[in-house]
Amino acid sequence: MNLFVGIDVSSKKLDICFLDSDDTRLKEETLHNDINGAKQVKDSILAYRQQFHYEKIVIGMESTSVYSFHPAILLDNDEDLQRIGVEVVVQNHKAIH
Repeated sequence: MNLFVGIDVSSKKLDICFLDSDDTRLKEETLHNDINGAKQVKDSILAYRQQFHYEKIVIGMESTSVYSFHPAILLDNDEDLQRIGVEVVVQNHKAIH
């Protein structure tokens, strides 16, 4: 089973949705678009992985200029997430609308 983390990025907030392979919505939340918000996303991913032992975890977010840069870099370069093979995908917002 896989875990998909979708992030809708804006200047001040991150709207997060956690889905599994069965399209079960595990969690939806709004976090601040800052280092604390990215850390909360990471902590949730690690907790879900420990509970469900996902084979693959993908974080997808829209490319919104400078607003998506920091969460994408923080999550992609995190050692704990790298260790478990989390994939971070940044897409053109027009392609995923």
